[in-house]
Amino acid sequence: MVKKKFVITIFILLFLFTCNTRKDNPLLSEPARDRSDDPVRFQITTMTYNGKYAPKNVGAVWIEDVDNKFVKTLRVWGKNRRKHLVVWNEISNGNTVDAVTGATKKSHGMREATWNLLNVNGNLQDSGEFYINVEFTEENSKTNGKLGKTFKAGFNLPDSGISLDFNDQNYFKDAELIIEIF
Repeated sequence: MVKKKFVITIFILLFLFTCNTRKDNPLLSEPARDRSDDPVRFQITTMTYNGKYAPKNVGAVWIEDVDNKFVKTLRVWGKNRRKHLVVWNEISNGNTVDAVTGATKKSHGMREATWNLLNVNGNLQDSGEFYINVEFTEENSKTNGKLGKTFKAGFNLPDSGISLDFNDQNYFKDAELIIEIF
């Protein structure tokens, strides 16, 4: 009986030591941040381009400033294949600080993201012109040189109480950005 308890204790300790970050360790992880009060909300519907793994897809939504400099990733789907998001990886260096992350999507549909107006360093972003960006791929883009599909649209802060609808594009439709700064 003592031997069994010892083995179980060793197993638990090994588990805790192998989970070396808060994100990986379910015993240390923090609850998800409530995003319902974020002043910027964005939604867009992605559509297949019949890539190799379609309709499965990986993607990202992020913010850039007027100089096309990375501000913050808002959402990423596809943990293992996100390396194939060429444009997002190039500008963000794969940064997912405070982003909503999830598994590869098995089909296309509406994608949503919110922004709390903080940049990747946790500082409140100044007013000005920004871009909302989306990229998704259905292929191993990075290894064969093929880029995924991208969407980019500009908006201004501190515009408040507005809803911007963007024109549909080949693989994106129903894009809407809502800003409610109080």
